[in-house]
Amino acid sequence: MRCLAARVNYKTLIIICALFTLVTVLLWNRCSSDNATSFPRRLSNGFRVDGLEKKAVASESDRRVNHGGRQQSEEAFLQEQQKAPPVAGGFDGSVGSKVLGLKYEEIDCLINDEHTIKGRREGNEVFLPFTWVEKYFDVYGKVVQHDGYDRFEFSHSYSKVYAQRAPYHPDGVFMSFEGYNVEVRDRVKCISGVEGVPLSTQWGPQGYFYPIQIAQYGLSHYSKNLTEKPPHVEVYETAEDEDRNGKPNAWAVPKGCFMASVADKSRFTNVKQFIAPAMKSAQRASLVKLQGNWRQERGNRGHYVSPVLQVFHEQGILFGYRHPQSSATACMLSLFQMNNETLNIWTHLLPFWFFMWRFVTTLWITDIQNDSYSWPMLVYMCTSCVYPLASSCAHTFSSMSKNARHICYFLDYGAVNLFSLGSAIAYSAYTFPDGLVRTTFHDYYVALAVLNTVLSTGLSCYSRFLEIQKPRLCKLLRILAFAFPYTWDSLPILYRLLLFPGKSAQNEAVLYHQKHMLMTLLASFFYSAHLPERLAPGRFDYID
Repeated sequence: MRCLAARVNYKTLIIICALFTLVTVLLWNRCSSDNATSFPRRLSNGFRVDGLEKKAVASESDRRVNHGGRQQSEEAFLQEQQKAPPVAGGFDGSVGSKVLGLKYEEIDCLINDEHTIKGRREGNEVFLPFTWVEKYFDVYGKVVQHDGYDRFEFSHSYSKVYAQRAPYHPDGVFMSFEGYNVEVRDRVKCISGVEGVPLSTQWGPQGYFYPIQIAQYGLSHYSKNLTEKPPHVEVYETAEDEDRNGKPNAWAVPKGCFMASVADKSRFTNVKQFIAPAMKSAQRASLVKLQGNWRQERGNRGHYVSPVLQVFHEQGILFGYRHPQSSATACMLSLFQMNNETLNIWTHLLPFWFFMWRFVTTLWITDIQNDSYSWPMLVYMCTSCVYPLASSCAHTFSSMSKNARHICYFLDYGAVNLFSLGSAIAYSAYTFPDGLVRTTFHDYYVALAVLNTVLSTGLSCYSRFLEIQKPRLCKLLRILAFAFPYTWDSLPILYRLLLFPGKSAQNEAVLYHQKHMLMTLLASFFYSAHLPERLAPGRFDYID
């Protein structure tokens, strides 16, 4: 190195260093110009970037040479650019060079010292997600097509302003409400099939009755009734029409729906009643009339809003449903009104008072503290009181809401399985055959009954989540959840009846066990088969 430094002149070293520095500066400027963030000044004036302005000056001579051939294309490009919205990145028509895209970076935005959302920053500008702005400030916006391009339309309200056509008159149109369409608003969940008014989701997703929205809905339909043409009415059939054989005309009814001729006392005639309780909002409901050997479909097919929510509907039960959003007071008053839960409630409530009276009487005459032999019986009697009380309360308050229905039946299933545990405790103490006493089966009998109670309660509660999507699997799981604890509890009784029939015949309690098993099997059969309401829909609506 010393020899090389001695042979090279110091002036030559200075020139080499100067050239190296110049090359370094040029490369640095080149890199910085490629990565710099560009900010638009005006759409027609290009961008304030030194490298681009130098290129614009350099390309000026080229434009002068090819001015005649490129003038028309540039004018067409500028017109197209005026129609299209400015886009980050693309080509600048005034300079003929490619403009680099705008550079963004993510930034955390702290909202009122409560929560943080992700935003984007472009220089001194900060952009927030519109999905958050829409909910936070209660505004509206959407991307629409305009002249072949996407643009974002923002508004403070979804309502359009209509000019009043004529002076207001009490018998005429109310202001400009003939142009209102309340039922198609984003904040209208549906039109209730019971009340016939909209359910609003403006302040809550669960849906509720909003008086102002209901008033707008009524005024709009009243005004449209005065301004629009009367609806087309076509009579398919009157309720008294019959064919040549003296039978009512045939109608093809979709699967899961029902139609019947029902007497209307207010009109002194029969009316056709068409019910589709299991229809989903995306499905269509229609009637098809069969005339002779041909099939004719008529009528408008529209979205059907069922008066009975699918979760409340029972197979074969057409009428007698309570309002799906009843208050607690209305549920209590329904005990004294005829509906499809009235008999179900009272057939559980009356046995509760009977069992409670026997339980209190037993407590009164029993020395609980010293008579330990009576403890299993008292536990069994206590669960016998809890089970019908919980069941009657579940059927009473199950119509308050969808969630209340699930919660009520969760408690009902828990009480049923608790009763099976009480039965196991009583069987273990009083009905075990002598051959099974002090065996391993006897030692773990109650412990496994506790496990069965927990598992069966969880399985029966889980089956409710499959009620709509998989009704058959739901029914199967629920039957298994109830049948398995009962079978386990009855093993000592079955052992006594099947293996020792001679000794069992001498026991007076055996007859009661036989009747109890027979009634349990019959009740399970009717419950799983939906009989008799399945054979005659609408005939057993109040005996559910």
